[in-house]
Amino acid sequence: MLTGEALPSYSALAANLLYTTAGASVGADTVETQNGDGLFHSDDENDYYLLYKPDLEWLRSNAAILNLERAERIRDVSRETGRKAIVYAAGNYIGQRELTRMGIIFCQLPDALHER
Repeated sequence: MLTGEALPSYSALAANLLYTTAGASVGADTVETQNGDGLFHSDDENDYYLLYKPDLEWLRSNAAILNLERAERIRDVSRETGRKAIVYAAGNYIGQRELTRMGIIFCQLPDALHER
C-alpha cells in the first residue's frame, strides 16, 4: 500500500488500519467517513477515526493533526456511546495522559505517508 507511487484512498487506508489493529476484515468499498471528525467504523467496544486525505499538502497541514477541539468532540461521542475512541492521524497536539482521560487512544499514521 505504501509504495511511494501514490497515496492510498481514504477507504483503502481505513480498511487496512482496521484490519491490522482490530483484525476486522471489511471491504475498502464499504468504508467511508461517517462524520466530520473522521469516524469510519464502530464495534461493540471502539469507535475508529481516521484524519486523512490522500493529499500531501493536507497531510502536512494542521488539519491532519488531532487537536483539542476535535478531541473534545470525539470524547463527547465516546461518552454517549460508551465506547473508546481510536484515532489515527499524522500527529497530535495533546499528551497521551490527557487523551487517556478523554477515552481516546491515539495512533500515528506512518511517516511514509506524509514525509516525501
